[in-house]
Amino acid sequence: RAQEQVLRAAEREALFAAAGDLRNEFISESIKRVTEPVELMLSDKLLDKLAMGGEHRVTGAGAAAPGDASLADELPTVHDLKKYVQLLVHELERCEACPDLLLKEGVRSVRSSVLLFATRLEQVVDTSCVELRCFEDEASLKLRSPMPAPTGGHARNARLFGIAHHVLTALRETVPARFQAAIVTQQVQGTLQQTQAAIISPTVSMLKRAITEAASRMERILEGRTADGAPGLLAVSQVCTHVGSRYFALFGQGQLFPYTKELCIFLVRTFLSAAVLVKPASGSADAVRQALAQDMQAVEGALSALDIEFQTHVRHEASVLRELKRLICSPKLEAVDFDAFANVIPMHLLLAYLVQQLPADIPSLPAFCKASFVEYCESSLMPLWEDQQDAGLKALRRKVGELTDKYDLD
Repeated sequence: RAQEQVLRAAEREALFAAAGDLRNEFISESIKRVTEPVELMLSDKLLDKLAMGGEHRVTGAGAAAPGDASLADELPTVHDLKKYVQLLVHELERCEACPDLLLKEGVRSVRSSVLLFATRLEQVVDTSCVELRCFEDEASLKLRSPMPAPTGGHARNARLFGIAHHVLTALRETVPARFQAAIVTQQVQGTLQQTQAAIISPTVSMLKRAITEAASRMERILEGRTADGAPGLLAVSQVCTHVGSRYFALFGQGQLFPYTKELCIFLVRTFLSAAVLVKPASGSADAVRQALAQDMQAVEGALSALDIEFQTHVRHEASVLRELKRLICSPKLEAVDFDAFANVIPMHLLLAYLVQQLPADIPSLPAFCKASFVEYCESSLMPLWEDQQDAGLKALRRKVGELTDKYDLD
């Protein structure tokens, strides 16, 4: 058989030029094929209707009132989203038949289509319902009564969060590996995740502020307590239960996992960083131990409300919480196996706790470092959860050494 003839460079360019009009027409149709589905799923008419729609109270367990439900019914379904991503893949494969002339433009148009979808999705987020406001005054942790129920806007936002989640999942699972890097770019992922963050981050931030405020009150742990415990931590536990059962329940299973995991970690770390800094006054050691144990029950209740499987999902923090509770409830430190506790409890927590158990006439660790309880907790202990080997822990050890030397402690 005769060898195939290969076009010279000049002939090749001439052929491409002759096919230029046909190529441009194909690219134009390709852009149309990947853009029209977005304009159908999130049409200008739907965007306008959602923008004008007022808030409607959610009825029952996360069901929107009829007016809002009719608008939600017009949002794309999981089936729609999967078909959309399949269409994008088919377009890429069609363009792949002529990689020199079409593939680059095909990749660009598919990526632009996903970014258009993400931009339109963000436009229909109900910005008046991105936070479930549970406190009359966050500074005092005074709860609203009754606690607010989610509105139709909250339900719509949860649905939009799920849409972004399903699009990302479909892109990762459906787009062939050879196209993944070009299509599922950091920009594409970031734009969809930005929409999700706009929906959920305000409520997560509200909970973090409440947790921080409740922890800041632990310096005087015996003041203002009721038979049920510290009012601040009880309020946080109530809010976590309410948000978890009424608002987070609107989201699809597993969709909030990165956010609830981060929140559970923050709750445990903030509480324990404050708990180890509690210094019993003279004669109050038993009362302080009982108070801390009671507060730990409130924290465990809040964690379960946020994630019923928190002991599996935040295994390290859950283990530290459990072991520190055992240590705190030990009436005699002389009988404690510190080597066993040190295998689980981070060294900075263990050191801080032991220093605070020194006699009442020895200054607390924050006082010795000329810092307030809150300042020392936030700026010295919290960062050490991520720094067990570097300068931060060395600085803590040095301060503990200075304290023991100054007061002639063994």
